[in-house]
Amino acid sequence: MAMAALSSTPAGSRAAAYVPGAAAETPTQVAQTAPASTGPSTGPSPTSAPPGAAVDTAGAAAAAPSAEEPLQGDGIQWTLAPWRVGGTLALDLRALRESDGGTQRNGLLLGDVDLASHIWQPWFVQVRLGLGWVASTTQGSEGDQRGHSVALTGRAGFTVFPASRFPFELRADVSDSRSSGLSLGSEYRTKRIALSQGWRPPVGATSVQLNVDRSSIDSAGLTDTLSTYTASLHTQQGKHQWELSSNGSQHERSDSDETTRITTVNGRHGFSPSTALRVETFANWNEVRLAAAGVESGSDVRQVSSLATWQLPRGALLAGSARWVEARSLGSEARSPSQAINATLGGSMPLGTDWRIGLSGSANELRTPIAGVAESYSVQSTLNWAPGGHALLGWRWSPSAGLNAGAVYDSSRGARKTAGAQFSHALTREVALSPASLLSLGLMQGLATLRESGRPEATNAIAHGASVGWQHTEQDGARSFGSLSYSESRTLGANSGRFEIVNLQWNQRTQLSRLASWSLNFTAQASRNESSEVDAFNGARQEQHSGWLPYYSGGASFEHQRAFDIPRLRATVLFSAQSQPLVRRAAGDIDAERERVNASLEGRLDWSVGRLETRLATRIARVENRTVVALQARAQRRF
Repeated sequence: MAMAALSSTPAGSRAAAYVPGAAAETPTQVAQTAPASTGPSTGPSPTSAPPGAAVDTAGAAAAAPSAEEPLQGDGIQWTLAPWRVGGTLALDLRALRESDGGTQRNGLLLGDVDLASHIWQPWFVQVRLGLGWVASTTQGSEGDQRGHSVALTGRAGFTVFPASRFPFELRADVSDSRSSGLSLGSEYRTKRIALSQGWRPPVGATSVQLNVDRSSIDSAGLTDTLSTYTASLHTQQGKHQWELSSNGSQHERSDSDETTRITTVNGRHGFSPSTALRVETFANWNEVRLAAAGVESGSDVRQVSSLATWQLPRGALLAGSARWVEARSLGSEARSPSQAINATLGGSMPLGTDWRIGLSGSANELRTPIAGVAESYSVQSTLNWAPGGHALLGWRWSPSAGLNAGAVYDSSRGARKTAGAQFSHALTREVALSPASLLSLGLMQGLATLRESGRPEATNAIAHGASVGWQHTEQDGARSFGSLSYSESRTLGANSGRFEIVNLQWNQRTQLSRLASWSLNFTAQASRNESSEVDAFNGARQEQHSGWLPYYSGGASFEHQRAFDIPRLRATVLFSAQSQPLVRRAAGDIDAERERVNASLEGRLDWSVGRLETRLATRIARVENRTVVALQARAQRRF
């Protein structure tokens, strides 16, 4: 339920000035100086001056009454403005049927009262309150499955200096699933409390933000609790930029006695003494802890990295980076940490308009508790050719090629040399089917070969793909877009493999008439991976075939603002489906849905007459591998 808007101070009102040291008038003195009547004047008052006499304006000002509400203390009046009140009252009838044959019928009486006010001024302190109730009667498919219940819900909000440089907000909420739309699964109750505090100085690019949120879900005697916090600092001082942030979450479930805690700290420093030189330094720490059945495990990763880029004259570029990473396991099986150090330095320079030459080097060191210390060094040189596109029989042809050569030293495999070549080209074309329609076509192919000393055969790879896209735009704003793409890559050599992926997308919004429209968005994807590798220890070949892995996600909607030619009768049809399950709440998403709906089809009729709103809705959904059919009828009155 949306909270009623806060009342504002009338435009004509003026706050009385506060004068330090001045004696405050008592209520008796105010009453003695107040006018005797506020009605219209019918003649001269007893104290009126005769016509033509001089008027003592100073005396009249001294005799004028003081402010209606005398200021207290430091000028802040700790009083509440008149409450703005709003709310709803609804009667809701629902029926559910699940795939196992179980049925349930509910009758609900829902009510909400929302209040909003402010202390002294709207920009000083805002107060919002809400109270609701849910009275229900339930009857199941079994004769003894009957019950009555009454539940209270509430909301509260407290905001200090909402439009200032340091706004503070505190929110609390208790809600019931039966009062939030067409519930498909088990009933549950949520409690949530959140606060936020921000700050920024009068001058400068500095900001500080803190958010703390805690919510719990109670269902059938089980409790799911999630607590999160986020703190961030951003500032810029001259040529330096600083960013520091930290966020964490703790997720607990009472049924499995599991606890998941995730903590992340990030830092960034940017330094740009000139437009050509830029240095970025990052620091990160991430920790994950899992606890279940008295056993605790986890891991943490710490890393520091720095990247510098220098734009030299004539298009030359010099870049370097350094990185340190340490990872360790936590818990009963904790081992010594693993560390990795990496440093790279490289540069490139154009040779004309189509050619570019590059040279780079890297050094790596890896320390693990099992393998010990491993070191590697490499030097790589490249020559790339990338001319502009050329017109070819109505198509645009964009080729590119490259040569590379390098030397690598690995403490575990010794020294080796590599040489390779790559070539790729693409054909694209756009065909205007009409002034509002455009067809896009694309073809791509790539070839690569790599020769390595010590190997009897070269490793070759080929990749190709095709895509077709169509878009249509009408003058009334209706839009349609669709695309279909396919790509495949194959690797031949000592280790061979094949990867394929097909992707289909369709988005459309059509205005059928002035009152009716429909929209569609759909994505389908399938991928397959096959590989054949030779085990370096025993020489045996291992085959891996994953098969096609499909994925889809999409939704469609239809809306008519005047169904059956009845004024203010709105018809809506909604469909959604997705095949990829995501466990987001355990990963720290406090707004994750309670139940995973894999597919849903819903139809609604909404009719509004004045402040009376009615709804008739039906929905069939696939909820966590079970089918649920729901029917709802609601009548709601706003006041």
